[in-house]
Amino acid sequence: MRKYPSDEVLQVLETLSRGDEIVVQWRDACGFRDVPTPEDIYYTPKTSRGSFYTIVNDHLIIVSEETGRGEAYEGTVIPIGIIESIEVLRKGRRKRSKKHLKMAVLHGYPLKTIVETVKIICHERLDRCGD
Repeated sequence: MRKYPSDEVLQVLETLSRGDEIVVQWRDACGFRDVPTPEDIYYTPKTSRGSFYTIVNDHLIIVSEETGRGEAYEGTVIPIGIIESIEVLRKGRRKRSKKHLKMAVLHGYPLKTIVETVKIICHERLDRCGD
């Protein structure tokens, strides 16, 4: 039987600082009904990516989205005892430069798109629109 969390996971947890970008592999709980062999469906792996926020009562809190000036958060709370691995992608929090955002567009990373619909009036007898 494997030990959770592993010594490697505990070592990574000790080095984390708020804002570190991480990927966490963990085991989720699993419910089932009317299955012939429940031992075949016990393993439900999950992957969560975000910024390290803190550890509270043996639970890792990662933030995937921040709104405003940190006034509201979306994220995931993961019990440390079910974490299989943690990978640190980048240390610390940095603001993205305009150059970085332009590169993201070129490489196909998702960006928020805002579309505005504007009504115009078209006068048929004048053959002009918008007047």
